[in-house]
Amino acid sequence: MQLDLAQYAQLPQKRMKLAEADPAQFQRGNIIKLRLTDFVTYSLAEFTMSPSLNMIIGPNGSGKSTVVCALCLGLAGKPEFIGRAKSVDSFINVDSPSATIEVTLRDTDSPNGSTSTIKRKMLRGTGGNGKNKGTSQYWLNGEPCSEGQIRKYVRGMNVQLDNLCQFLSQERVEEFAQLRSNRLLHETARAVDVRLAEALESLKEMQLRETTAARDVQLKRQRLAELQQRRDTLNENVRSLRQYEAKAAEMQRHQLLLPYACLKDHKEKLRSYRDAYKDAKKQLRELGKHKSGYVAGQQIITTNREGAERESQKTHAALAKVRAQFDQQKRVLGEVRDSIAQKRKQIEYYRHRTDKINKSIEETQQVVLAKRESISAIQLPDPQRFQEISDEKSRIIQHQQALKGEINEIRAQANSSNNQITRVQNRIRQKRASLESNDKLDLLDQGNRHDLREIKNAVQFIRTRANEDPQIAQQVLDPPLISVAARDPAFAKYIAVAVPFASAVALTVTSNQAFERYSDEITKRFRINLRELKGQELPQPMPREELVSRYGFEGYLSDFITGDQRVIQMLREFHNIHTIPVSRREMSAEQLNALMRPGANGKPLFSQILHGNSVLALSTSQTNQLYARSRNIEQNKNAHFYASSAMSDEMQRSINREIEDMEKLCKTHQKTLEELSIKLNALNGELKESEHTFYKFNRDQDELNEVRNRHSKLQSDIELLEEKLARFRREAQKDVSSKIQEVEQQIASEIKGEGAAFREMSQLLAKLSEANRVYVKQQIAAFKFANMQTSLHDLIKTFNQREEELSEEYLSKKQNFEERKNSAEYLVWAAEVKAYSAEQKADLEELAEQYNSADTFTVEHVRETLERLQSELSMTNHDASAISILEKVERELAQINETLPGEAQQLEALATEIQGVRTTLEPRLDDITAKISSKFAQLFTRVGSAGAVQLNKPDMFSEWEIEIRVKFRDSAPLKRLDGHTQSGGERAVSTVLYMIALQDLTAAPFRVLDEINQGMDRRNERIVHRAMVENACKDNTSQYFLITPKLLTDLYYHDKMRIHCVMAGPWIPNPLKARGMERFGETANYVF
Repeated sequence: MQLDLAQYAQLPQKRMKLAEADPAQFQRGNIIKLRLTDFVTYSLAEFTMSPSLNMIIGPNGSGKSTVVCALCLGLAGKPEFIGRAKSVDSFINVDSPSATIEVTLRDTDSPNGSTSTIKRKMLRGTGGNGKNKGTSQYWLNGEPCSEGQIRKYVRGMNVQLDNLCQFLSQERVEEFAQLRSNRLLHETARAVDVRLAEALESLKEMQLRETTAARDVQLKRQRLAELQQRRDTLNENVRSLRQYEAKAAEMQRHQLLLPYACLKDHKEKLRSYRDAYKDAKKQLRELGKHKSGYVAGQQIITTNREGAERESQKTHAALAKVRAQFDQQKRVLGEVRDSIAQKRKQIEYYRHRTDKINKSIEETQQVVLAKRESISAIQLPDPQRFQEISDEKSRIIQHQQALKGEINEIRAQANSSNNQITRVQNRIRQKRASLESNDKLDLLDQGNRHDLREIKNAVQFIRTRANEDPQIAQQVLDPPLISVAARDPAFAKYIAVAVPFASAVALTVTSNQAFERYSDEITKRFRINLRELKGQELPQPMPREELVSRYGFEGYLSDFITGDQRVIQMLREFHNIHTIPVSRREMSAEQLNALMRPGANGKPLFSQILHGNSVLALSTSQTNQLYARSRNIEQNKNAHFYASSAMSDEMQRSINREIEDMEKLCKTHQKTLEELSIKLNALNGELKESEHTFYKFNRDQDELNEVRNRHSKLQSDIELLEEKLARFRREAQKDVSSKIQEVEQQIASEIKGEGAAFREMSQLLAKLSEANRVYVKQQIAAFKFANMQTSLHDLIKTFNQREEELSEEYLSKKQNFEERKNSAEYLVWAAEVKAYSAEQKADLEELAEQYNSADTFTVEHVRETLERLQSELSMTNHDASAISILEKVERELAQINETLPGEAQQLEALATEIQGVRTTLEPRLDDITAKISSKFAQLFTRVGSAGAVQLNKPDMFSEWEIEIRVKFRDSAPLKRLDGHTQSGGERAVSTVLYMIALQDLTAAPFRVLDEINQGMDRRNERIVHRAMVENACKDNTSQYFLITPKLLTDLYYHDKMRIHCVMAGPWIPNPLKARGMERFGETANYVF
């Protein structure tokens, strides 16, 4: 039988009313009420809490541990504190996009003086695989606020959700048992008094500084001894260096003497070079005398040869003139003979002319007769038939024009449909391209955002103008809103805050020339801002590495922006994004105070700081007074532009809907096009049939025209032939005898001229023969002189070769002499000697005289001396750095002697400070540990075992620890509580008893234990339950929350405790449908 609880809830309740919680019974920070909506398994639930012990029971899976999760997350705790899922998405009901937690706390400082309500709304993320995780919204007493503000508010009430001694969820019970002892000490001290934990951490930090400082002092003392020993060694090296310098001075003296020896050797060699070139010069002169006689004979022969050649040239010219006259006369004779032959042919023609004309007349008459016979055989077509064919063709043409009109109309409709389809398909391609493109221009389509529409129009205008003027696209750049983005979307909100909207939508102009060229054209068309690049070098306040390591920032804002580097440079110049430090986590108060300290110039290091969800603006007045303004970074409507380089999901969905509508329109036009195509095919078939009929009539008409044209042509040919016959008859009647006599007289005259021309030609032939004989004789004479000239030329060539050899030898020796006389080496030696001072010259002359007297002043001897000195120097210790090293050692010794006493004093002062803090902290920790141990031992006697808590205090404060020692058998010794020695039940008993022992000492407003009784036997569970109830229900103690899946019978209960039974199942009333069931089940809280 199934129990229907709803029937009990609907019983008459006229004598009962629901008692409301009295905030005055709660301490500051206690949980008064918890309300859940769509949170995990709860669609709607409300819990009214007791100020003492709240026991939440229910079957496994009913949602009792969900209350623990709600308390943690509702107070802005992290999911990690619970030990369950890491994302808030996991806590939202699967059928809902969001969940809400409302926590009402006792707060005397609230606006109403009684309670405060924290509300958290968790929104589900839009993506999977960890992308687009869910977000949360917070309200405090109805006012929106950030997660950081809620955490700060909760910390102010000493709520420590991350402290296992205060908040122990089911999943972290094992973690408590395995908690390191030094960490347990920290958590215990923090649960009792946060200042104790801070003092302990301060001791650890000071001891670390003390250890470092002591090590530094020890190292400096060791270094001092090392430097003193090294100074003694260096003094010995300096003495060796002095000996080396003396030998080096002697070597330098001989190096200065070497040019003197080289000059002496040079003068001796120069004398032998001069004698050699003078001997070569003498031989060259003697050869020149012998050659001059042959050169004179060659000149005479050359003159005779040139005379003979001139005479030969004259004769050759006369010969050419006679030959030209002969050739001319020969051409004249030929022309006369050709003329006579032509005239004889003309006489022959006149004598036979009449016979030829009569023959042509006969032939033409025969042609005329043949054509008359042909024309008589042709029958001309009937004119009526022509008219019938013409009428039919006119009718067909009219019908074809009508068909073509219909076809053109259908084609126009088809073209219109085609154009519509093409336009729609182009728009579809453009829309699909925008989905795949990184161009964020379409992001500017934001409904009623007219300012963004103006920006988009301006960008599209510039891109269109780039087709005519490509430079505009390179010199006028897109606004930052669509040309830059955050490397990580988490930084998008910082960019939106740091870059004013006026600059975010401004076009960047790359130079002053571009600004003058394009600014008027753009600003007259569009209401838009322009920003001109200056190209300035912009230094940062400090290197990024120092910013990260010293202050804990992630970098400068400019480090997290990607996109067009010229646009990023504009943001640097106008808004100093390269000087704004940024950190995604909230900076501590100590860090912010350090950043707000003014520098040497009286100004803070940074004028703006971005951290967490806040922006801190720093400025100074004229009197150098520092002003700091902090505000929360609210949701900026422009942040999503910088979050990514792609369009939003909503815009993608909108574009996809447009594509679907356009595809439907395209299909409609295609269907219309198919219908028009069918009509067009039918009309084209009818038109082709009409054209075939028209072609048939046209062919008949052509055949009739061809008959008529053939008849007309024959008639025209006959008329032309008759005219030709008349012309032939007239020619046949003419007399040509007088013409023949005239031509015969011309022939007789030309024969006489032919004889005169032949005689002239014979005379010219005799002159040509004589001139040719003289020319041959002159050619022979010129050839003889040429042979003589060639022989002399070969002889003189031999003289020239020898002369050239001697000349080269002379010039070579002379050049050798000249080069040696003023050679580079000589000039160097002379310059070196000239550069010597008077003292050096006197010293070197004295040394040279010593060598001269010993007859050893040679280059070889001086170089041997230098080699000997060089060898001796190489065997001498000559560490030239010994002096500089000694100076460095002396400086370092002085520095250590100056700083070491101060550092030793600082070390003593730090030790004194540590001792002072320890003197205050150690007794309190001893007292707290003793109280906990006493209470822990007292509680352990109830379970028939023994337990103790002790404070271990080694030399290092970082190793101080609280050790829980327990035993569950009388014969066993006390052992440290850990995750390996004791069983699960024993660890659970030990853990809960330690938590109870802390109850009287802790300053936390509430404590949570989740299913801590799992693994206990029935006896221990009863004992632990009674101890927990007794301690939790005492006056002036922390509020307690105990979650358990079961309760034993006959347990101990207290009037102050409240039991919350969590039930689940289809028979439970749904408060969303029946609002009266919202607080169903609080019968224990009803009064009459």
